[in-house]
Amino acid sequence: MITLTIDNKPITAERGTSVLQAALAHGIAIPRLCHHPELSPSGGCRMCLVQIEGRPNPTPSCGLQCDNGMVIHTRTDLIEKMRRDMIDLLVSDHPLRCVVCDKNGACDLQKYAYQYGIAETSHDFEISKPLYQDDNPFFIRDHEMCILCGKCVRVCDEIVGLNAIDFAKRSFGAHVATPFDFPLMDSACVFCGSCVQVCPTAALMPVSRLGKGREWELHRVKTVCGYCGVGCKGEIALKDGKILYVRGYPEAPANGEFLCVKGRYGWDYSETEDWLLHPLVRRDLAVALNLPLDLEATKTDPVLQTREGKNFVAVAWDTALDLVASKLVESVNEYGADSVAGLASARCTNEENYLFQKLIRASIGTNNVDHCARLCHASTVTGLGMAFGSGAMTNPIRDIRNADCILITGSNTAESHPVISYEVVRAVKKGANLLIIDPRRVPLVNHASLWLQPKPGADQYIFLAMAHVILREGWADRAFIAARTEGFEQFAESVKNYTPELAELQSGVPAEKIEQAARMYALGERRDQSSVVSNQSSVISDQLPVSSLQSTEGKRGHSTILYAMGITQRSNGTELVLTLANLAMLTGQIGKPSTGVNPLRGQSNVQGACDVGALPDVLPGYQSVKNDAARQKAARVWHAENLSATPGLTVVEIMHAATEKKIRALYVMGENPMLSDPNLTHVEQALQALDFLVVQEIFLTETAVHADVILPAAAWLEKDGTVTSTERRVQLLAPVLSKPGATKPDWEILCELEGGEGREGGEGREGREGREGGEGREGGEGGEGREGREGGEGGEGREGGEGREGREGVGDTRYAIRHTRRWNFKNTAEIMEELAQVTPIYGGIRHARLGNDGLVWPCPTTEHPGTPILHLEKFTRGLGKFHAIHARAPAEEPDAEYPLILTTGRTLYHYHTGTMTRRSEMLAWREPRGFAEINPADAAAIGLHDGGWVIIKSRRGQIRTQARLGNRVPPGVVFYSFHWKEGPANLLTHDGNLDPLSKIPEFKMSAVKIENPAAEHEAKKAARTTHVKPDGKESTPSPEPATVR
Repeated sequence: MITLTIDNKPITAERGTSVLQAALAHGIAIPRLCHHPELSPSGGCRMCLVQIEGRPNPTPSCGLQCDNGMVIHTRTDLIEKMRRDMIDLLVSDHPLRCVVCDKNGACDLQKYAYQYGIAETSHDFEISKPLYQDDNPFFIRDHEMCILCGKCVRVCDEIVGLNAIDFAKRSFGAHVATPFDFPLMDSACVFCGSCVQVCPTAALMPVSRLGKGREWELHRVKTVCGYCGVGCKGEIALKDGKILYVRGYPEAPANGEFLCVKGRYGWDYSETEDWLLHPLVRRDLAVALNLPLDLEATKTDPVLQTREGKNFVAVAWDTALDLVASKLVESVNEYGADSVAGLASARCTNEENYLFQKLIRASIGTNNVDHCARLCHASTVTGLGMAFGSGAMTNPIRDIRNADCILITGSNTAESHPVISYEVVRAVKKGANLLIIDPRRVPLVNHASLWLQPKPGADQYIFLAMAHVILREGWADRAFIAARTEGFEQFAESVKNYTPELAELQSGVPAEKIEQAARMYALGERRDQSSVVSNQSSVISDQLPVSSLQSTEGKRGHSTILYAMGITQRSNGTELVLTLANLAMLTGQIGKPSTGVNPLRGQSNVQGACDVGALPDVLPGYQSVKNDAARQKAARVWHAENLSATPGLTVVEIMHAATEKKIRALYVMGENPMLSDPNLTHVEQALQALDFLVVQEIFLTETAVHADVILPAAAWLEKDGTVTSTERRVQLLAPVLSKPGATKPDWEILCELEGGEGREGGEGREGREGREGGEGREGGEGGEGREGREGGEGGEGREGGEGREGREGVGDTRYAIRHTRRWNFKNTAEIMEELAQVTPIYGGIRHARLGNDGLVWPCPTTEHPGTPILHLEKFTRGLGKFHAIHARAPAEEPDAEYPLILTTGRTLYHYHTGTMTRRSEMLAWREPRGFAEINPADAAAIGLHDGGWVIIKSRRGQIRTQARLGNRVPPGVVFYSFHWKEGPANLLTHDGNLDPLSKIPEFKMSAVKIENPAAEHEAKKAARTTHVKPDGKESTPSPEPATVR
């Protein structure tokens, strides 16, 4: 530690700390305009000048490191005069429109002008940059307001890693610009808004905020983002109940101030007019059962005026819930409990998923409950559970920035988890090696030290060859292996034949690169600091010189693995996860800061949904359904009969069982299998084969249109509860908006279905003006929770049918569907208290403990602080277990008929099946339609041009979309995202040959062919207009008579 004196106050600071940082940490305020704690020092504003005794001239404190014995003064007369002069100069080139400026009260320049008494400038007043750019719907650029602090330029470079903007021109004409002053749309900008976040003036402002109110008039709510699994928190600014903008804030545990484009701007789906507002029943079913209708809602609800909505009618909550309960009981009574299945949701809270799986298990009596984790990270849950005993991310997100080497595989991090990519960029800027193994040229390749581009499906050969090299070269951590693991001998024997040369033959990656990757990862080697670049130019080399690799102080550095669905969504996904776990244990790169094996979960609460038991083979807390003690404890807490010890069906198996009439009733909460599941033709057949389908949703989704009953649920921004991020952090949601119409939070719906009291419904959100040309409707008051009724006799038959005898204690009411006690939860905090009783890893989690930072599980007791890093001293299972893995071919490979490989995934501007993001006008402006990424060589073979229409065919179906040509994909590969209902990617994927352990289907390898409809049209046209006579001469045929259709 260093000791120094600032303004007569003795302080201590760590070596390497700047004087500005030390002063701020000890409550000594120093003015600054260009400083940001997350960015490198600039010194450009000269506001942070300090006087150091023994030195003749003032020095910027932001770039001055503390030294022992320094005596520093921050407020001398000279320094104050210099600061006043700087503000005076800035004001001379700044419009003094503070009275009407939207930044009034939040502008740093205004603050210092007030502090130093600058009412007007003493210099000639002239605006040097009369340029106003509003070329996008996200934010405006008003150059008159810019003070050239450079924070926007630095944040784009140092955090986001893009260099989309920089300083242009010099002297009086200097300004911040894209290359050649092109529109942002035509630059590298991804509209994350980080530049807007750090701007000290009104030079960069959200479009949605302009002219909407003063800063002090706004109400602010901090909550968790509802998109990917990073768990970012943001501060949402509202006025009159409407969102104006979203900002990050420094104390947010995962993201700090920085967000991605969806988190900052993707909230405007909340302003759409097609919310589900009332319980709906299929029109023909309502007529057949003679149900009482809500006639007013049926006539006026905008959703029911649409083509799909006309098949439904609105009913009261009592009517809808009675119908759902009676149909579920009917299926149980007639076909057994296993005839019912439920799909929970990664977009619902922990409390809601917990209640949903409890309903299926305790009230229905089956383990047929699953959710979308089966389609993304089931391989993680299974594989890491087998290797380590815990199937989740091992290290915190913020650990990444301090890693010495980062291995990313199967993850387009910059687009699927942008805020995590910011951490990667930070690490690279500090000298870390970035190693990417991916068939696609993902954006982070621009920052990589080494990019290995294997053939699709051949990456396992690379991982096995890396292990082979590590053992051959003596880079394994033998002490760690001996003390902390088992199964090493069998594993070591299994990789003997996987040489780099074999991997090169199978993957196409040169053996030398594989050896470099093995060393880089095993030893945690950093790049030579002199080779660190601060721009977007690629630092990839075919042969990375050994001299440029530096081990940290001669010791093994810290390497971390990040992976996502390019690894897991495979028919051998579990084996791939086990291979990565083997690499971490082999090198001792686990159980320490900035190491570990870190799956990046794709949805906002997919981790939590798994944690609380929305899986068919485990109870809450990953306790096997075959575990007698865990099952008995859950039964006691739930006041249920003996729970089933038979593992249930997975998502894909449920669909197969439905077509076979083994599943008769399906309850879907917040899932959209008609776009997200593989082989959609089969999924549609399965849904149509059901006797009864109930969907609980916020919009009329592609799945909801097949439902018999639709229950309108509150959206993410309208409810409370907890969610768990990819780093296992349990955080509180805060309601931001009031609920529209008669919607209810999912947990209340489940409680009322089960017959519990539930919470009194609050008043609904007022109707929105201008909908369908009419006035806004007042939202109806939520009904009070209903007390459960005793099970009665079977109801009378309708339409002449005889009533079925009521099951003892059940009947056709919601109460006691299967002899469970009423659910009398009054709020989500009470649900969490019960959840903690049956979920050991959440045992100490209570809402009151979560605060801003939340808690990271495992947190077994109410005194436990949480566990940010797993496996510190021992693995969750005791000893880490090596597994002998052998490479095998994908489930479907290209052939002569289908010569290309289709791989599916996500894009930056959309999320999952597009239910929310495609209703966002801002996001839709940036990416309004789907596209297929195709290599120019493959396109040339069929005469396809960039932007042209292309037909993609597989053995399951075909879609039509636009082509985007480029080298992001290698020849022989087509990439297509699954957000687009107009051309659903999963019409092409297959649902056979599931991973034998995790039951995950193959989304990354489907054999396809592409066709150019324009070329085919021209060929047919030519064939119609030119015929060859028997004598070899051409003739033009007479036109055919018109056909009336």
